[in-house]
Amino acid sequence: MTDSQRMIELLSVAAPGFTMTDVVMLTPTEQLGQLVQLRTELDQRITRLVVSERRSGTPWSTIGQALGVGGTAAQKRYRAVAPIVRRRTPSADA
Repeated sequence: MTDSQRMIELLSVAAPGFTMTDVVMLTPTEQLGQLVQLRTELDQRITRLVVSERRSGTPWSTIGQALGVGGTAAQKRYRAVAPIVRRRTPSADA
């Protein structure tokens, strides 16, 4: 698949209202703008999923693996938005 074909495929998925003809008629600058918009939307979705996983107690190592990076890299990238999850310790009265 050529770069142009891949670009058309990505843009047609990113902008469901676009037809293949619309995508082909975009200038390279317009295609770039559409890809930046797609990247922004994907980043937002990934962040929401990371936050959800952290709230569920998923360790950074598992999140990092899903993202294709190490746990430390995932934590560094998302720690500002992902909640701190503390492990529960047995209470003294239990």
